[in-house]
Amino acid sequence: MLADYWQSTINRYFSRIFLVWIAAITAIVIFVISLIDIAEFSRRTISSTRAGFAEIIQMVCLKIPNHIQLLLPFIVLIAAIICLSRLNKTQEIVVARGFGISIWQIASGLCLVIVTLSVLVLVVINPLAAVMSHKQEQMEQRIFSGRDVAVTVLEDGVWIRENTADRSSIINAQKLMVGRKGFENISFQNFSADYNFVERIDAKAAYIKNKMWYLKDVTVYPNRHERYHQESLQIKTDLSFNKILNSNLEPKYISFWMLPDYIERLEKSGLSSLSYRMYWHSFFGRIGFMIALIFLAAAFTIRPVRQGYTTLLTVLALASGLALHFFNDIVYALGLARRLPILVAVWAPAITVMLLSATLILHLEEG
Repeated sequence: MLADYWQSTINRYFSRIFLVWIAAITAIVIFVISLIDIAEFSRRTISSTRAGFAEIIQMVCLKIPNHIQLLLPFIVLIAAIICLSRLNKTQEIVVARGFGISIWQIASGLCLVIVTLSVLVLVVINPLAAVMSHKQEQMEQRIFSGRDVAVTVLEDGVWIRENTADRSSIINAQKLMVGRKGFENISFQNFSADYNFVERIDAKAAYIKNKMWYLKDVTVYPNRHERYHQESLQIKTDLSFNKILNSNLEPKYISFWMLPDYIERLEKSGLSSLSYRMYWHSFFGRIGFMIALIFLAAAFTIRPVRQGYTTLLTVLALASGLALHFFNDIVYALGLARRLPILVAVWAPAITVMLLSATLILHLEEG
């Protein structure tokens, strides 16, 4: 039954209209969000002479792919409500139901559009969003702030760049001991303020406390001098252990396809991978959530016009979708806080919306 309907002309017709509305709503939402970003960046550049209007526009454009993938559930909900409401108002859905097509079939046909769009997002938009968001963040930091620490996780451990007034250091730690707030098998490549190599320092263990590196079992390799060993060594720093942990790449800067390898490297290095695993699973949860929103929109909007309350039900559909979207954010935050298992935090909103939608559709079909 479903397979026959999916291949039917009427499903292609409904899906084409749905796609047009998704494109229109996406254009409107991106235009509004871009205006807000331009206003915000312009406000921040009042006190900075390092950014011109061209750079502001560039930063705004670099944020667009990330906006699309984040706002897609909201766009899908509004597009589904408008599309189904207009089809219902013009009696096209009434005619389709007269031929024996159920609400379930109509909604499932639109879900095929969502699955196709989700694949497009994963294959094209998400890799673009990861690269462009990272570039935008670097531009924003260069113009508005500037970081004194950068953290990168590679196969051979954690790499840290630290810049102070009198020294620059490239630090490699093979493993972080999160529970003890320390580092294992750490190496410092120290350079002077004018970037001349000064020394290399290897240590079996290191800790940061009171703005000092405390190194144990240390071997120092000075430039143009013989190496020597000492039991401990202290180096001034502006870093803290928490600052290093929080300086790692945000999940949005890593594409969906590269996340599994990055998660594996994080776990080998001793860093927490929870936020990255949540982010990876959230792509699948978002697809389920959008599919559930289609059925929610159908439950509220596919109602005979003669029964009235069409405008009220449309408003209720939009309000319900927004409330459930906030519920999704709350549950996701609980997952990040380790209050809920990952799969529960990711899939609970989609399952909740689907159960609510199914109840409403069953009531509508029986009525």
